[in-house]
Amino acid sequence: MKARLKEIIAEKAIITSEQADIISPAGRPQRWLIDMRVVFLDPEAMDIITDIFWKHYKNKLPFQIGGMEVAAVPLVTALILKAHQMGLNVNGFIIRKERKTSGLGRHIEGTITEDPIILVDDIINSATSLEKARVIL
Repeated sequence: MKARLKEIIAEKAIITSEQADIISPAGRPQRWLIDMRVVFLDPEAMDIITDIFWKHYKNKLPFQIGGMEVAAVPLVTALILKAHQMGLNVNGFIIRKERKTSGLGRHIEGTITEDPIILVDDIINSATSLEKARVIL
């Protein structure tokens, strides 16, 4: 199971400068990049990821799962769907990077409960997005 996930990540998520132009946040060329969002849209990969997640965290319930858009949207959705299929009732929510300026002006989509929170993301580099999520919560 983990071996197959490694194959999918190697095939789809690890991009080199030989395959595409990659620019760093500072505007400089980069030699490689890991783009897990592509993996999060692969049904086989998500089935494996959610199985691994629930194998490790099922015994830690109750908790809820949240994450910062964009990458967390398919990940949170897949995790709470897998929980439902397993007969578990797990809350999920998404944190917007910027507060919506129209409609209800929400920063968080979904409802946050009193349960502890597990934040998920596609990759952690500087942990800036997780810190932003923590501050918003």
